[in-house]
Amino acid sequence: MTTEAVDAEYLLYLSLWLIVPLSLFWLHSSRNRAAGIFVYSYFLGIFMAHWLGALVHASPWSQFPSSGDTISGFRLSTYGILALATGVLLVPSTAFGRQGAPSLTSQVKRLVPDRFAYQLVAIGLVANVLSFTFVAALPSAGAVLSAARQCLMLGMSIMCWNAWQRNDTRTFYSWLGLAFLLPVFTVVKMGFIGFGIVMLGSILLFIAMFYRPRWLVLLGLIGGIYGGMCVWVAYANNRSELRAQVWGGEGAEASFGVVQKMYNNLALFDFSDQNQLRLIDIRLNQNWLVGKALVTTPHFVPYEDGKTIWEALFAIVPRVIWPDKPEVGGSGNFVSDHTLIPFAVGTSVGMGQVFEFYINFGISGVLFGFFILGIFLRYFDIRFTQALQRGDPGDMVFFYLVGTAALQPGGSLSEIAAAVASAVVFGYLMIRYFGIGDRSGSRVLETVSTGSGNRY
Repeated sequence: MTTEAVDAEYLLYLSLWLIVPLSLFWLHSSRNRAAGIFVYSYFLGIFMAHWLGALVHASPWSQFPSSGDTISGFRLSTYGILALATGVLLVPSTAFGRQGAPSLTSQVKRLVPDRFAYQLVAIGLVANVLSFTFVAALPSAGAVLSAARQCLMLGMSIMCWNAWQRNDTRTFYSWLGLAFLLPVFTVVKMGFIGFGIVMLGSILLFIAMFYRPRWLVLLGLIGGIYGGMCVWVAYANNRSELRAQVWGGEGAEASFGVVQKMYNNLALFDFSDQNQLRLIDIRLNQNWLVGKALVTTPHFVPYEDGKTIWEALFAIVPRVIWPDKPEVGGSGNFVSDHTLIPFAVGTSVGMGQVFEFYINFGISGVLFGFFILGIFLRYFDIRFTQALQRGDPGDMVFFYLVGTAALQPGGSLSEIAAAVASAVVFGYLMIRYFGIGDRSGSRVLETVSTGSGNRY
């Protein structure tokens, strides 16, 4: 294939990754139906794992020795998002009840009590703190805490929702500002920025459902992509030092010192800077692994024929019930087996859904897997927005926790299955024993009229 043909193919795929989610968002918005958050949160995650890596390889200043595996993997991942979008589009808004996916810009809305939102924030904060204690090492405790941590995002999102509907811009932007501190928190406490970026992204996508004007949302998206690349380069250049401080128990003061250094080194992303391109390529390019798998599977290594899916079913059973359950979480040796690339002992290499669907059933597995995933995510989008519009805290918590648990584009199906199962259990416990969703009290919600619903 000529260089011109490769450049044209890159441009086509890069464009599709932008056109597809934006078109979906416009279709849902133009029909006055909630765009939802889970579909677009998933797009954000897989965008970070595949699109950014392809972008730096497509840079005219790129000096990577070879981009063959990257473009092969990016081609297959593009097929995946097209199948995902197809699954989303084929789910009518009324498929799961007569109410359908409600408009979140209508004149009358039921607000969620602030007290309830504060409870969610408190639960999420406690879960985050306990995640750094011995409690997290107890059987199944880590999985439960992982589900409980999502309450922090939901609580902050609800506070933004309530403030916006009340025209309380001061409170709205105060909570929005706190959301931007989440990546700082995960960097200082965990040594990872990715978790914080995903948490922030989920809150921002929640806000995008009702925020007006829409053009400002689009402008923020473009700025966020570029700004995220700038922040990532600063983080990646100081990552080793930061983790040495965090994991070495040097304390928050030492970690903040490294964060300050990151801030001082923050600079505009330069597409002609080979070091910056390399930093994106090393950690934000799942395409090359998929491309390697395309070369080796099934020519040298047979398909798994659903083996990882069966392991995902085992992952649903909590270890507290099955103490001797085989260790099936993570990606195991599948990445090494299907790329013929040896990785250092203890190195964690996530498969991602494109890779995992392919090594099981080939291209057809990618198309079918993402099609089903699109239906699943759209279902939870509809059910969550229904609960939000009618002010049902119980359904709101349940569908939010389960939906966010499935948002792991870079993880394995085993990790997703375990997370979803934990979210189901934790959501049930919150509803059953904490009184969330109790019709006798917590569903007596405030109703407000917002006029036209368009503030600008």
